[in-house]
Amino acid sequence: MQFAGDALICMFGDDRKAEEPAVLALRATQCALVIQTELAKYDSGEGFVLTLHVGIGIGNMHSLYVGGVDGGWEFLVVGEPFLQLKTSVDNSQTGEVCVSQECWDLISSRCEGEPRNVDWLVTRVKEPIEIAPLLDFPAPLEAASALRGYIQKGVQARLDAHQAQWLAELRRITVLFVKLNSLTYNPKEEFNWRAVHEVLRFMQMVIFRYEGMVRQFLVDDKGTVLVRDDQSVNQSVVAIGMRSIGIDLSS
Repeated sequence: MQFAGDALICMFGDDRKAEEPAVLALRATQCALVIQTELAKYDSGEGFVLTLHVGIGIGNMHSLYVGGVDGGWEFLVVGEPFLQLKTSVDNSQTGEVCVSQECWDLISSRCEGEPRNVDWLVTRVKEPIEIAPLLDFPAPLEAASALRGYIQKGVQARLDAHQAQWLAELRRITVLFVKLNSLTYNPKEEFNWRAVHEVLRFMQMVIFRYEGMVRQFLVDDKGTVLVRDDQSVNQSVVAIGMRSIGIDLSS
């Protein structure tokens, strides 16, 4: 799972390749419908009603570990499903689950739905698959040091000081969004993962130099995006440094 702004990206995969793509697609669709049922017009208790809409795509994915400057790493996933999400998310309305044509081709025999532009609106799973209970998966102790690279330095410091209760706070920050238009995924071409790695390392060096932090680096239906924030006013300096290697900036 990965957050992308106010969205949550979930991946249903099988590294062992023991399950057919149709089973994975049906499991994701069934999960989305359950979420819609359980969280329909969810009352937060603060006078706000939360709603959601879901888009689903299917295809090959590639996972990358990029960065590494000052021990900071980012886990990046790219692939065909994100291209399909460009339309399936937009075509889904509040309370709906919309799947790509590629996904519908795999689940149509076990689901009910109707066409929605280039995608399909799923209304019901006629033949649900059995869901296995969650397994207890304790992380080995040696994994703790490896995972530190994916945790922000400020959070690490609080955890090391046994101050986990102080992790949540409100502060005034400066936020910079960087869209890397030249590093988009194209299924017809080999993804230039080395360029992504080198660009992120450069951005990490510039951002860390001005005491900022990389909040997020991801490829989603909107392209390749980096979110950076800090408490300073050096945003223009960072932007100039990034322009020097031909990165397009957009807000």
